[in-house]
Amino acid sequence: MISGRVLVTGAASGIGLVTVPPEADGILRRMPTVAAVGPLLVPSFAVEVVRVANRASRISLRAEPTGGRAIEIGDETILTDNSGGVWPRYAANTKPLSVPADRVLNGQVDRAIFRDRIVLIGASAPGLGDAFETPLRRLQTGVAIQAQLVDSLLANDVLWRPAFIPALERLLAVLLGIGAMLQFGRLADKAYALLSGGTAILIVAGSFGAFAAAGLLLDATLPIAALLGTNLIVLAERTHREIRTRRKRETELVSALREVELRTAAENARESLAIALDAAQMGIWDADLVRGTSRRSPRHDEIFGCTSPPAEWNREILLACVVAEDRDAVARSLNAAMDTGTLRFQCRIRRPDGTLRSIIIDGRVYHAEDGTPIRLAGVVMDVTERQRIEEALHRTQRLQAVGTIAGGVAHNFNTGSLDAHRRILPGEHNHAERHPARSLGRRDRSGRTAVRPSQPGFQRARRHAPRWDIAHFGEEQSRRGRSSRTCRPLCRDRDRR
Repeated sequence: MISGRVLVTGAASGIGLVTVPPEADGILRRMPTVAAVGPLLVPSFAVEVVRVANRASRISLRAEPTGGRAIEIGDETILTDNSGGVWPRYAANTKPLSVPADRVLNGQVDRAIFRDRIVLIGASAPGLGDAFETPLRRLQTGVAIQAQLVDSLLANDVLWRPAFIPALERLLAVLLGIGAMLQFGRLADKAYALLSGGTAILIVAGSFGAFAAAGLLLDATLPIAALLGTNLIVLAERTHREIRTRRKRETELVSALREVELRTAAENARESLAIALDAAQMGIWDADLVRGTSRRSPRHDEIFGCTSPPAEWNREILLACVVAEDRDAVARSLNAAMDTGTLRFQCRIRRPDGTLRSIIIDGRVYHAEDGTPIRLAGVVMDVTERQRIEEALHRTQRLQAVGTIAGGVAHNFNTGSLDAHRRILPGEHNHAERHPARSLGRRDRSGRTAVRPSQPGFQRARRHAPRWDIAHFGEEQSRRGRSSRTCRPLCRDRDRR
């Protein structure tokens, strides 16, 4: 066996490496030109075939200024990647000519077809497992793949991918992503969609053009993926921003509607309050004790007799309007309200035209968290006319009470005198009862009743007459603003009459 290998090796024009491992996905895209076997660099089978065919004496591998490598077979230079691999150009429509070995051995094939050709002898039976998937997505035998690589090397028509291409693809992806972020939202949606679609088409067309024209392998997947990914990100961000903006606007709209409702309710309440205050003839005021400003209604200024609203209104101006007799009491009420928070007093004021009016002020003091008074607000009402009406009503009630007391006293006095007269003059009394017409009809010439009691008898009748508790009745009237002395002169006058 060893002697046979030595014979073959001695008769061979060259030795090359046939083993070609496929890539991770099982597709055979790239094939090595040299391989390290121990300390030696052994050329691949296809490279050695090309060397023998070109009758080259040497094979060299050198580095290129662009970062890649190149293999020299005689005078022929073939570009490779950094590891010395090449990408054969697989023919889609052409297939290497193959002839069954048994027909050649039996003389059934014309030998002329082998003249000036490179003939590769190999096994193609499916059961041997010597079949690989190519980028064309079809299975080809190992000898067929080696034959296509030999054709590519002889024609120097291999695919190539320089070392700077991956960096260029990454840079293009970054630029596309930045451009998408900058232009998204600035251009109209249709214009941006056309621009993005056109960019993607140009990248794909450029990749195919470079592949077809120069065999340059450009990966358009990364730039297009970067463009589409950036578009999706900015679109998602824009959608999220629009959703937030819409929700914010909806919230603002709800707040605005609520504010309008509250403002309308406040206006209605203010109008109702104004109507109620006008009906009650009250004025409102609100003083800011921190800033020294105040707000007052027109009725307030009207009550104080101001023809034009004063620029400011404070404690000193209020006390200046109060009459001197009530000024100290009003000042004490104002001071006490700063502590208690409740303000209520009645006083008299003198208007600028000299008229005297009586007012009632009712308000409240608002304090800060530290207890400092910050606001004083309330209402003021002119009660001058009401006091006049009340005084007139009191006078009328006093006069009515006096008349009632006088009538009752006179009635009781007359009834008591008649009883006394009957007791003093029983004869006349009996006569009057028997002859009432005669007794009542006898009058003297002056028109007075003919029968009169004597002066001593009349005095006795007064002593025996019932005594009326005028003082007690006066106490009842004093609760209504009366005095018991008002009825005594009337009683004495009736005694004299």
